Amino acid sequence: MRTAYRLLLLALFGSLLLSGCARPKPRQVARPATTAVVKAPPADPKPDEEAAIQANLAKLSKEDRDLAIAQRFCAVEHENRLGSHGVPAKIMVKNQPVFLCCAPCEKTARKDEEKTLDAVAELKENVAEALRELGIQANLEKLSKDDREAVAEQGFCPIERDHRLGEVGPPVKLKLKDQVVFLCCEDCREAAEKNPDKTLAAKEEAEIKTAILKLPPDDRKAAEAQRWCALSPDARLGSMGMPGKTVIKGHPVFVCCDGCIKTLQKEPEKTLATVEELKRKAAKIKAKD
Repeated sequence: MRTAYRLLLLALFGSLLLSGCARPKPRQVARPATTAVVKAPPADPKPDEEAAIQANLAKLSKEDRDLAIAQRFCAVEHENRLGSHGVPAKIMVKNQPVFLCCAPCEKTARKDEEKTLDAVAELKENVAEALRELGIQANLEKLSKDDREAVAEQGFCPIERDHRLGEVGPPVKLKLKDQVVFLCCEDCREAAEKNPDKTLAAKEEAEIKTAILKLPPDDRKAAEAQRWCALSPDARLGSMGMPGKTVIKGHPVFVCCDGCIKTLQKEPEKTLATVEELKRKAAKIKAKD
């Protein structure tokens, strides 16, 4: 991430901390895609270009400037930063403010208003996600290297299970039955220490969740449906890090580690039968939840 972008995100992050509450709402890491197709933005502009962008944004009212910063990119030309083509143009689409890099984009924006609003929602979420991630990384930088690695493996708080470690502040470290556990904040300590076994079980689930989230979305869904290793059915997928994957007769098959793959391929029919049985077992557990 280039310096100008980091400085802008830090400024945005700081303003959010000043204006909002200290404890963020729980969030889902995997966000469903919208109907819009927002391409990855280009490299960040040079310092002089960034200065011009900020100067153009400064010509907006404070309310509009905050909205434009939250959207960051044009609702039509998604690679164009708002302010890179002069003062951003503002239009209302179904009573919602939408910002464009320039006035000529309005015609396209109004051709499919739902798509335009979907694009704005996705752009805002991308900016919010960048801010969240920057805040998390800033908090994790306050830990030792070993603790950062342990936090990266655990991923989530075992008490506030939807909170990423580092999302609230620097993670809190404690020991339960000779095991190191990280919490999202000091407020969780009492609950964690009250029932150590429950906390350690929740930590294990957090590690599994974190490992599964490292997979691409389609693989993640398939791995969650299978739940256990196709070679060692007692081993949860994710319990040994990111699951391994192979494809047998066109079907994705997941294992607890890459070392299991070669053995599975020797008996493809047996492997596929095992996977189907694991899926049925997993579906029953999900139904109970």
